[in-house]
Amino acid sequence: MGRVGVCVWAVAGAALTVAGCGGDPPADEGDATTSQVVTTGAATPTPGASGGMPTGDDADVSVDSTSGSSGAGSALSSSSSDDDGTSTGENGSTDTGQTTGEALDCVNIPPLAVEYELVTGHVDSEDFVFDDAGNMVQIVFGDLLHSTYGMPPTLVFPGVGQSFSYGISILSTGEVAFAAATYVGLVGPGGSSDVLASGLSFANGVIIDQSDTIYTSEISAGRVLRIDPRTLAVEEVVSGIPGANGIAFDQYFTKLYVSTLYGFIHEVDIATSAVEVVARDVGNPHGLVLDQCDNIYFTDPTALHRIRDGVIELMVDFAVDPGPANSAVVSNMHFGSGVGGWEETSIYLMDRNNGNVLVFDIGIPGAPLPHL
Repeated sequence: MGRVGVCVWAVAGAALTVAGCGGDPPADEGDATTSQVVTTGAATPTPGASGGMPTGDDADVSVDSTSGSSGAGSALSSSSSDDDGTSTGENGSTDTGQTTGEALDCVNIPPLAVEYELVTGHVDSEDFVFDDAGNMVQIVFGDLLHSTYGMPPTLVFPGVGQSFSYGISILSTGEVAFAAATYVGLVGPGGSSDVLASGLSFANGVIIDQSDTIYTSEISAGRVLRIDPRTLAVEEVVSGIPGANGIAFDQYFTKLYVSTLYGFIHEVDIATSAVEVVARDVGNPHGLVLDQCDNIYFTDPTALHRIRDGVIELMVDFAVDPGPANSAVVSNMHFGSGVGGWEETSIYLMDRNNGNVLVFDIGIPGAPLPHL
């Protein structure tokens, strides 16, 4: 099946520009593109927070997957690719996309993103993660899927989890951890699937620290747990956070950020479990990511926001957006891997209504992930 399509939607004044819908990955600067201008109402981001509606956590998910993924099983390997997105540094080291060597100017950061790309051809899921081989990795209807940029998914391993999974992440070993409401599982080489912790109260978010310890949020229990995937030891990190949902680390793995279904975003000190409120009354926050300047981004499932220096900024309100993401419902989001067209300075969101991927060029790399 061919590549399905990539479009760029930019709001400027009262004109909506549609460019680059030729079906290829985003072109390098300087490449010619054909554009047309459609007159429409402007959707200019303004500071502030907007409320949202509950996400479709139990929304129907459809997939037409075929076996024989190119690079099948690459999410279960710690080796990196020499293909798109890698480069060799002056010391001979290979960069797989996570920027660590260049100092960032976090004072004069790029303007707030006011345009996005729409990448079609993917299948919707509550969460996804990028591996080091250029794949988007998902678990849909219990099957582990891979898809490259703008391409439909292929089946890697069938039946690794229950019909619906919420959070998903990758260990440095390439093993895939996932949350499935009542348990947290781990997909190993060959598609083996093990239960790491069971009897959980709506396990949702899943992230990995630099020692391959798994963290998961429990919505109904209002807490965050850490799980050692080798010893199966389970420890409570923090409790007393009702509706604990999205979770993310800062770039140093010393702070944990937790969004709640009740309009709060909390900062948790990993060493002491001390909790501070970062934002309140922000609707229904779900997905969380941080960049390497410690800006916080969160979805509220019909909007995307940024918190910079304590100020909440609305990046886009999908309820009134004049582009193709109008009425989009988004849950989780991630910075790209820097491999295979998934840019490390862009945030990728999944539109749960149709499986389209929304791409926002932030201009700052995301907080590093251990498996990249």
